[in-house]
Amino acid sequence: MTKKITQIIKINKINRVIVFALLLFSPVLLAKDYNFTAAESIINGYVDTHKIAGGVILVMKDGKELLHIAVGKQDVEADKDMKIDSLFRIASQTKALTSVGVMILKERGLINFTDPISKYIPSFKKTSVLVVHKDKSYTEVPAVREITVHDLLTHSAGISYGWGDNRRKMEGDWTSRLVFCR
Repeated sequence: MTKKITQIIKINKINRVIVFALLLFSPVLLAKDYNFTAAESIINGYVDTHKIAGGVILVMKDGKELLHIAVGKQDVEADKDMKIDSLFRIASQTKALTSVGVMILKERGLINFTDPISKYIPSFKKTSVLVVHKDKSYTEVPAVREITVHDLLTHSAGISYGWGDNRRKMEGDWTSRLVFCR
C-alpha cells in the first residue's frame, strides 16, 4: 500500500512539473498580440443573464492598456450605463490593495513594519483603549503603546467599526473611535 502511495505522489509531482512547464512556455504568455474575446464574452454573458448588472475590465501589461471595456448598467433603476471610470464599492478588498501598497513601500525602504502610525498620521500619537469589565461597563484608558504598521497589516490594532461597546464614542473626533486592545 505504501509503495503504491509513493508511486502516485511521484506521478503527481511529474504532472505538476509538466503543467508548470506548459504554462511557462505557453504561446498565450509569450504572445505579443492578445485576444480578449473570451473575457469580453464572459462579462457580456453575465450581464445578459442578469448575474451582474454591469462591469468593467481593465488589463494592463508593462504600463500599457491592453483592454478596457465597460458593459451593462451602473444603475439599473436609473438606466445609467456602466462607464470605464465608474466607481465601485469594493468593501474589504481595500485591505488587500492597501497591503500590496504597503509591501511595495517596504521593498523600497520607505516604511517599516515597526513604525508607529503616528509617523504618517500624527493624530494617532495618543490613542485610547476601551477596557470592558465583567459587569459589561467600560472605562477608557490611554493605550500602553502606539499602533504600528504591523498592527494594521495584521488587523490587530483594535480600530473599531463604531459599534458594540465603542458605539457611544462615535460622537467625538475620529481618533477617539479607537479600541486598542493589548
